[in-house]
Amino acid sequence: MLRAHRRWLAGARIGARRANAGAVPLAGAHLEGADLRRADLAGQCLRKARLRGAALARARLRGADLREADLTQANLADADLAGANLTGARLVEANLAGADLSRAVMWSADLTGAHVSGAALGGAELRHAVLLGITWGEGSLEERTAERPAGARLAGARLRGADLAGRDLRDADLTGADLRGADLRGADLRGACLFRARLGGADTAGARLDGADLEQGRTRAGRRGAIAVPAALTRERRARARLVEGALIGALALVAATVWLTLQRPGEDPAAAVQAVVPPAAARDVAAPRPAPPRPAVALTGLAPAGSWIELRRGGRDGALLVEGTIAPGVTRRWSPTPPLWIRVGNTDGLAVFLGGSRRALPGGTGNFRVSDAGVARLSD
Repeated sequence: MLRAHRRWLAGARIGARRANAGAVPLAGAHLEGADLRRADLAGQCLRKARLRGAALARARLRGADLREADLTQANLADADLAGANLTGARLVEANLAGADLSRAVMWSADLTGAHVSGAALGGAELRHAVLLGITWGEGSLEERTAERPAGARLAGARLRGADLAGRDLRDADLTGADLRGADLRGADLRGACLFRARLGGADTAGARLDGADLEQGRTRAGRRGAIAVPAALTRERRARARLVEGALIGALALVAATVWLTLQRPGEDPAAAVQAVVPPAAARDVAAPRPAPPRPAVALTGLAPAGSWIELRRGGRDGALLVEGTIAPGVTRRWSPTPPLWIRVGNTDGLAVFLGGSRRALPGGTGNFRVSDAGVARLSD
């Protein structure tokens, strides 16, 4: 596989093939220093794989199972890791610049010294992840600059219990992030956006919050305290609330006065006035449209022990994305879209497909399938 992939990268026509490990077992594989740039390994099981120093720039690893994989010093620049499972993975000094880690599960992952400049981390699970010495800003692993880094994109990131003590998070986007129980002691959060962030129980002793946006942040007091909202921001909120309250009172008074004046007009029957505005029930009745015939429901059920990652699109590979992610064992998800559908399945043994209530087989291993009224058919990769 690696030799054919190298020929494909070099543009050769004979014996060249892009790495697509559909039927090749990669769990626990020894791939230290392997050149897998632009490889298509979406949904593959790479659990405990040894990828130390591997070149995976621009590789497609969406939904891949990388639990406990060793990616120390691996180059994952611009790689697609959306929805990947990196629980317990070692990413020490890994280059993740520009990588898509949205919705990735990175529980207890070790990112010590990792470079994540420009990486998308929206919705990523970073609970108990080790983030010591992480580089958020521009530069490279070899050339660390003293310039102020660009704000990290962590909107919606799950950083519950994460170690962020002393980290430079100036201007970081932490909108809606889950920072409950996180260690933020001495962290620099000046200018950071913490709008609707969850901060209950976070340890913020010595943290700098000048100019941080804490509006509507959920800061339930925990045993280690919660972030205090600056007094100026509190006064601004109170003034805004008084303004809204006054506007509502004025509007209600105007409505009441209008109703009173209408009822005071001589010779006018209030019931008739109401009748003129509100037509009889018969006039308002509109024939209800006949319900459309039910569409054949598609149900996907995760099977033990690991379930499967899936990508479901309308029509074909380039169609509108309907859903993407991992379906855990025992979990069933249902949709009623109009067939045909295109689906990529990472682990066919971990997924059951039902169409209109009948189970349909998934022939072969990891791959692409077409779902239609006639059933499920495997497509060429």
